[in-house]
Amino acid sequence: MNSPQIRNLTFKKIINSVCRFYNISPSSIFSHTRKKDIAKARQIVAYLARERLKESYPTIGRRLGNRDHTTIIYSYWKIKDEIEKNKDLNRDINFILDLIEEKRGFKTNNNKKIRSSISSEKIKKPPFLIRSLEDFPKQGLSSSQLFRQFDILKKYKEGWTLEEIGREYKITRERVRQIVERGLFYDAREITKQGFVIDLNEFLKEEKRKHLLAMKIKHGIPIERAKKPKKEKRWSKYYDCCRKCGTVIIPHRSYGYCKKCFPKTEIFKELQEASRLRNIEKRRKYVNEYSKKYSKRPEVIERRKKRWDLKYFSGNREEALLRDREQCQLCGLSRKESYEKYGEDLCVVHIEGKENNSLENLITLCRRCFNLNRGKLKNLKLQI
Repeated sequence: MNSPQIRNLTFKKIINSVCRFYNISPSSIFSHTRKKDIAKARQIVAYLARERLKESYPTIGRRLGNRDHTTIIYSYWKIKDEIEKNKDLNRDINFILDLIEEKRGFKTNNNKKIRSSISSEKIKKPPFLIRSLEDFPKQGLSSSQLFRQFDILKKYKEGWTLEEIGREYKITRERVRQIVERGLFYDAREITKQGFVIDLNEFLKEEKRKHLLAMKIKHGIPIERAKKPKKEKRWSKYYDCCRKCGTVIIPHRSYGYCKKCFPKTEIFKELQEASRLRNIEKRRKYVNEYSKKYSKRPEVIERRKKRWDLKYFSGNREEALLRDREQCQLCGLSRKESYEKYGEDLCVVHIEGKENNSLENLITLCRRCFNLNRGKLKNLKLQI
């Protein structure tokens, strides 16, 4: 919509022209109603104020009944997008702009022509929509009104419901709500006078929470909130069940397979093989270094000795060494001297056949005597 800028355009002119075009009251623009025609008129006012007056979103929100700036942003972009698609809306907005410039009049549903002069109806802020302490009206109440306001606010904080307070003072619940809100605003103002900085919206929310808690205590309502039923979670983001076994109980692992089925798939085997080939040299180096350190552990050496003894001597090797007093039966070399001279333990060998592991068939020799008598073991006599 490309039309020349209008001289002496004000926010008040925009509201009055939009309201006259849609045949609604200007006060309804500031109300909380969400009727379709009023909501549409409110969005058009926000659009024109932003497009023509170049006002900020928070400023437009405050002037439209202290609405949040995000609401104004949504209204502006909604109308801006619809103008490009809807020719009727584009025509209506152009007609409203002409109406602001007093170029034309238009007829209502009663076929009565209305002059295009701006209505003299005053635009007032709706009560209790103020959200800043500076904008709140000054205290102008009589002593009796102040006492009633103090008493109503006290009962509200003690947990009285709006209906109970209304019956006590013979006023409506809406009137009670207004008096309570006014009293809370004055309380907040007194707090700021003491030098504290507070967030007004958070202060009102906290007071409402305290009121609900006090009301539950006063009327014996359980304070614990009922837990909302948890939403049923899907098995996976992209899969309803396991691709192989169809389970939804076992957790999802990857590629639509559960934790049990994924290791059996070709995808897992390919990933595993690729990882092995990628890290084979690194793994081989690590294994070699670890094996050297592992083989030098005392418990490993002892365990290997026991395993060797059990495999080739049926566990009788140490008994044969103890029987032979841990020395060579030919030269008398001790076990300690064998370690010092040859760097190894004494040999326990079979006299006849390696299948017979009895003590009578075992003899203790040093390395030298064993090499010299390798083929003559049958002729040796066991000396105990």
